[in-house]
Amino acid sequence: MENRGVLLYDVLMRGSQYGADNIVLVYNNFKVSYTEFCDMVQKKSCILKQHGICKNSKVAIIIENQFQFILNFFSISKCGAIVVPIYNKTGKNKIENIIDEYDINYIICDEKIEKLKYNSKEMECMTLYICEENIDESLDDVRLILFTSGTTSTPKAIMLTEKNIFSNIESISSYLNINSNDKILLIKNLCHSSSIIGELLVGIINGCTIVLSSKVPMTRNILWLIEENNISVFFAVPTILKGILDYSRKNKVNLEKLRIINFYGAPMNKEDISSLIKLLPSCNLIYSYGQTEASPRVTYIEKKDLINKPGSSGKAIKNVEFKIVDESGRSVLPFIKGEITVSGFNVMKGYYKNIEKTKKTIKSGWLYTGDIGYVDDEGFLFVCGRKDNMIISAGKNIYPEEIENVLMLHESVKEVLVFSEHVENESFVLSALIVVNEGMSVSISELFKLCSLFLENYKIPQNMKFVNQLDKTPSGKIKRCLHEQN
Repeated sequence: MENRGVLLYDVLMRGSQYGADNIVLVYNNFKVSYTEFCDMVQKKSCILKQHGICKNSKVAIIIENQFQFILNFFSISKCGAIVVPIYNKTGKNKIENIIDEYDINYIICDEKIEKLKYNSKEMECMTLYICEENIDESLDDVRLILFTSGTTSTPKAIMLTEKNIFSNIESISSYLNINSNDKILLIKNLCHSSSIIGELLVGIINGCTIVLSSKVPMTRNILWLIEENNISVFFAVPTILKGILDYSRKNKVNLEKLRIINFYGAPMNKEDISSLIKLLPSCNLIYSYGQTEASPRVTYIEKKDLINKPGSSGKAIKNVEFKIVDESGRSVLPFIKGEITVSGFNVMKGYYKNIEKTKKTIKSGWLYTGDIGYVDDEGFLFVCGRKDNMIISAGKNIYPEEIENVLMLHESVKEVLVFSEHVENESFVLSALIVVNEGMSVSISELFKLCSLFLENYKIPQNMKFVNQLDKTPSGKIKRCLHEQN
């Protein structure tokens, strides 16, 4: 028998051991057991093999329907091929740039992409594009290729191996402590490492039921799904949790089955954490920090420490180590800011077809994250911001995330984006775009006063403006560049 290594399909097989008749997926009103879904994957993989998909084929999936995405995800893996998820709203030109740059062999999509230049075949309500026949043997241990968020036409392609993925699945499972009785609600797009590895694969390998929905992820719909499906584990970004808090102030909500909320993307302020604990006293709140290059989780912090260590990203997860280093790569003392570096089996193989960028990012086995942070005297990590986002004003380093966190302390503030911009005399000033919670209000003078309590004067935005919304990336993060905002 061919030594194929560990495939992502094996996650499904391990999950089925907890009970073959247990429900693995719920999509709207459709339910499927582990046994039934394994059979569906088996049949689908046979069809894919007939079309030429084989070991080490790079297969892009561009599918909006979450159930079909997961079915094809595991079917591609069962063929021994490499899964390459692409966000379904990606423009045609950008898709072609990705396909050509990274020699993608096949594309599976749920509808024909208009005028895409590759040969296509119809395949069980799906369209299969055949792009490139060459197989890259150097990818033998790679199971996933994921793309970084960004505005460039060709984003960086992150190679994650079986060791990367399975080590992080084990570590996440360890701190979440989930089991086969849990029901997990997935509302995020499935093209990102946090939703694929940290939610979908972690849930399935532990025999959980994954609940999906085609409903728009508005607060009211999310709360209905949680109550209707007896959801016990929920993954979210802070903006969604703030929306739940706002909704609960005016409406009765039933979240008694929830026992774990794992949020990520950015820490929440102490007041919102306290409100969530009051709303969900028996629910464990967990915040996780990481990035795709780390497969993706690096640290976590639970409810018992979230109040005592406001703004902290916690300590390293199992089998992962981090340290803060200066410009020369030397470790720094507690409370001294530097770049966060990460070591462990979770560190990516590298950027596909970009050796130079890989060498700059992984040095002596340590992943240089590009995030600036520090640790306190108890070893808790605090993330200050992205190195790339740093603003230099009068020789001083300013991280916009620090200012945003202060402005978010006000209960009326929902979202903030801080940036530098030119004014008429060609100097730079700090500005802030602020979204206020529905039904609440705050004045600019109040926000200036709040900033003066927590920030040095040179970090206080000179210009503050209220806006209705801030544009987001597909992964739910606020678009950082000003020109990306509408």
